[in-house]
Amino acid sequence: MRPHTEESRTAWAIFAESQRGEADPEHFELSNLSVFYTTVHIPDEQRPFPYAVAAAVPPSQEAYTICVSDDVPENLRGLWAWHELHDFRVVGHDHPERCVSSEIVVATEMDPESTEYQEYIKYRIHFYMHLEKFMAEDIAAKGEVSEYDPYDVEGCQKAIQFLRDLRINN
Repeated sequence: MRPHTEESRTAWAIFAESQRGEADPEHFELSNLSVFYTTVHIPDEQRPFPYAVAAAVPPSQEAYTICVSDDVPENLRGLWAWHELHDFRVVGHDHPERCVSSEIVVATEMDPESTEYQEYIKYRIHFYMHLEKFMAEDIAAKGEVSEYDPYDVEGCQKAIQFLRDLRINN
């Protein structure tokens, strides 16, 4: 995936600010990585798929913006935001296995048999299935100018399989 541009980072920062209003960004921490994010309402006609998350994270330590859709269950939103920051800031935009790398950290930090983690798995699989389709369609429509590449689609597939293997009562 191509790094987020200054233009996209600015646009997401403005959107997040408009959604947040007077409230402070929400905070979540896992595995010594702290993330701030904004829960946003994305109208159905603008939301690319269910349980969406939008991030504008530069590879450096510059400011970032992460917006988590309000259709993500409230108790999982911090994990959604953390995952984005870990993907892009720790693993890297161009790493072909950034999604599964982040999922491995989440799996290591959480109790795999807990209700919360099993709920997380259910929603993340759903998320990745929609993200995979979205990316594939974007690549097909835009070709070389798509911000995604076939490795991103493959990364979603690997993350789905990893999570399916961790589900209790598959």
